[in-house]
Amino acid sequence: MSPQLSTGAVRVGLVGAGVSGLVFAKSLQESFPAGHVSLTVFEWGRGPGGRTARRRAQTEDGAALAFDHAAPYFTLDPNPLAGSS
Repeated sequence: MSPQLSTGAVRVGLVGAGVSGLVFAKSLQESFPAGHVSLTVFEWGRGPGGRTARRRAQTEDGAALAFDHAAPYFTLDPNPLAGSS
């Protein structure tokens, strides 16, 4: 199977619709002229968001509620290799 479509567009499959995957998808779309990349995002969950996802549920009495069930925060380490031997 060729990685290019008959239109000349390169086919790209992206696994994961978390924060990093969505930022990459957006960057890829902005980096190439329209029609040059055919992007498909594959996500295991019911929707995008990854570790920032929100869950919806219904209580026994029928009331709807939504809550964040993932990582409460994340940090970026400017020097991830510091201190490693």
